[in-house]
This record gives sequence, structure tokens and C-alpha cells, in this order.
Amino acid sequence: SSCRDDVNSTLSAVESAVMSAASSNVDVVLFPELFYSGYDVGVENLKARAISVQSDEMKRLQSIASNHRVAFAIGYPERADSIVYNSCCLISDTGEIILNYRKTHLWNPFGQVSYECAAFTEGSSLPVAELHISRIGQSVRVGVLICFDIEFPEPARVLALQGASVVFVCTANVGAWSQQVAIHSRAAENHVFVLYSNMSGHCLTSENPNVYCGQSAILDPNGRPLVQASEDASGLFSATLEGSKYLDSVHRNDYLRQRRPELYSSLVLTDK
Repeated sequence: SSCRDDVNSTLSAVESAVMSAASSNVDVVLFPELFYSGYDVGVENLKARAISVQSDEMKRLQSIASNHRVAFAIGYPERADSIVYNSCCLISDTGEIILNYRKTHLWNPFGQVSYECAAFTEGSSLPVAELHISRIGQSVRVGVLICFDIEFPEPARVLALQGASVVFVCTANVGAWSQQVAIHSRAAENHVFVLYSNMSGHCLTSENPNVYCGQSAILDPNGRPLVQASEDASGLFSATLEGSKYLDSVHRNDYLRQRRPELYSSLVLTDK
């Protein structure tokens, strides 16, 4: 879980995880949604803990990546002038920010003004980026989604159509539907690896304490788990991603190539 009351303890937790990854030859680490601030800490606390991409705190995160030569993506509340976003920043193993994604689908149950909608503004783009892995001298095109985003088929498909072969999903989820259904479907229907990082356990500093359901996972392009954590497990879970092993299954059912976009125009209509 990520419920810390000060920046230094958060940065220590990040560095500890990155150091552990480095010692295990892990090249990329994905932290959960709003790991930097905690998720269920109250609207005012989220806004107070928001930082900009150019902030000193972000520079410290960049230094952790470059010092240990490990790339990572971390969820955080992003301040851009007077606007606050629920964001995830992907930092390369040289400390460069290569992608900063702002959550495009804020969770809004029953059509009410939800906790997320009270705290954040929705993002408006679905970017991808080339992530270079220095240790092996190779690059991979990646995209990032946050929690509720992965429960819609369209965002992951847009990333795949832009050439992403890996989709990072950071989340703070208390219900297991995403882990049991959505992420498997998104991986298989787009032939992408999906890395899904969820919080686990209680948030003891929360105003409305949740029990996060864990089950972080790494899925292959057939939608099968390479790693599947339990509900209460925490720590570092890793797998080796080898895209070449899945070429036959991709060619057998090439969902991207065999699409018929001329039939899908109603998908972009704004009327419900």
C-alpha cells in the first residue's frame, strides 16, 4: 500500500524498490496509481501533495532512476498551473522523462461527482513512447493507462495502433474485476504485454479506509499471466518479456490487421 505522510518516506520507498530491482537485473519497475501521494488520502491532501513535472521532487525521482540505472513509472498527482491531474510519469534508466500520462477516464460511479472527479481534471491524450533499456541495448514502444482506463477497450486499442507492444497500468483498485477479466482481454485482443500494478492491504491514514485487492500481474500477448500476485502480496514481481515467442499466435489471429474501421464509426459518436 502507499499511505505515507511525507515526501521523504515516499522517496525512500521508491528508492528501496528500485535498488531491489537493480540487484535482480530488473530493467523497469511499475508503481501503483498515486503511489507518490497515496490514493485515498482526501481531496485536499491530494491537491496539497501535487507536484509538477519540473519540480525538485520529480528531479529526485529522476535521480533515483539514473543512479540505479532502472527505469520506472510512478503514479502521482500532477500540478500544471492551477489544474491537478491523476498522472503517471515514465522515467528512463538515464533519468529522462519520456512519457507523462494523465488519466483520461476518471472513476465516476453512479454518475455522481466522485472523489476522483472532485480532485482531478481528465487528461486528453493517449501517448506512446520509445523506452530504451540500456542494460540490453534495446528499445520497446510503450503506453501507460491508469486504473479505470483499462476497463474500456478503446484506450488500449489506441495505444496498440500506435505501435505499443507493452502497456503499463498503475491502479489503486479495491475490486478484482480488472484483474480477473479486463487486463486479460486487453492483452489478448491487442497482442500486447500488460503490466498491472495494484496496491494491497489497508490505507491506515485514509479518511475512508479501503482494502486494496492486490493481484498485480504481468500478462503475455495471449492474455495469460506470466506473474500473478495474491490479494495480500506486496513487493517486487518480475518476468522476462519475449515478444518473439508470440509471433505465431499473433499471425494466426491478427486482430489489428483484420480490423474493419469502416464499420466502427459509431464508436466515436458523442451521443450516448
